[in-house]
Amino acid sequence: MTEQDWRIAESAEDWECGWEASERFQLRYFRALSLTEKLKAVEEMAEVAEHLQRRAWERRGHTANPVR
Repeated sequence: MTEQDWRIAESAEDWECGWEASERFQLRYFRALSLTEKLKAVEEMAEVAEHLQRRAWERRGHTANPVR
């Protein structure tokens, strides 16, 4: 799959969409990824989740690392 398959032309009038259309787009995009690309995407999502968890933990004044 090439990156160009999922690019929205800047000149497109309807490049903005609602929540439902956005969700469908993201699901179609993810489904079109190869297994390797899907695994990489899931790993990156896990890294983001860990980062956000760590930041929330620090904001609450905790010093220990909540991520195991």
